[in-house]
Parts: sequence; C-alpha cells; structure tokens
Amino acid sequence: MNSLPDMGLGDKVVVVTGAGSGLGRAIAIAVAEAGADCVPCEHPDRLESLNSVCQAIRDVGRKAYPIPLRLPDMDSIDRMVMQTLEAAGRIDVLVNNAGINIPRDALDVTEEDWDAVQDVNLKGVFFTSQRVAREMKDRGGG
Repeated sequence: MNSLPDMGLGDKVVVVTGAGSGLGRAIAIAVAEAGADCVPCEHPDRLESLNSVCQAIRDVGRKAYPIPLRLPDMDSIDRMVMQTLEAAGRIDVLVNNAGINIPRDALDVTEEDWDAVQDVNLKGVFFTSQRVAREMKDRGGG
C-alpha cells in the first residue's frame, strides 16, 4: 500500500534530472510510487547508477525510461527531450534536480570551479526548464 499523499501524478510522465543518487533517486522512486511513469536522467558517465532506480520504479508497476543528460550541453538537453517524447509520448512534470558541488574551502575555489558549478546548477537548470517548457506550451500544459 502506498503511504504517499495523492500528488495528482497518476499516469503522468515525470522527468527527474540527477536521478542516479541522493534526492534525485528518492524523487524518481517517489513519483513512481505516486503513480507516474518516470524518466530518470543522469550524466552519461553515471548511467549505470540508474539501473537500481529503474528497477525500483518498475517494482511499483510504473514505466522507467532512463535517458542520459549532460548539463549544460544544449544538444544533450534537446536529445533528452526528444528521446522522452519518443519513449513516453509527453512530459507532464520536470523535476530539475541535477546539480554539482566542488567541495573546497571558499578561499581555494578557482574560477574554473565556480564556472563548472554555475554551468550545471544555473545554466543547465534554466535551459532544461526552457526546453521542456516549450514542449509543454506546444501541448497546452504540463
């Protein structure tokens, strides 16, 4: 029996970025438990981490469509959306969870560190939202 409150996700398609571990993993499984099919996305170098996530999604009777996503690569974002549409037919919800951190003392953060974090955590999030929103708008909602 599902102990989650009704989140209105029955038969929806939910994309979760950064779904291979941590909060993203928990969110991907939770939306499946709430009745949604899930598109867990992860960096191409970490796709294997989605195996157990997809199994947990399938164990609750929902579909899992694992898709690679390299942020903030615009072509990768576009491919993720197109692959999602091909596999699942639509996107109803985007959980833009992917993010990175370079754990250093503030006095040791380099410009390269700063740019890498901003590229994923700001640019990647914004342009993923923008691309998915365009699809949702064309469909009349999401």
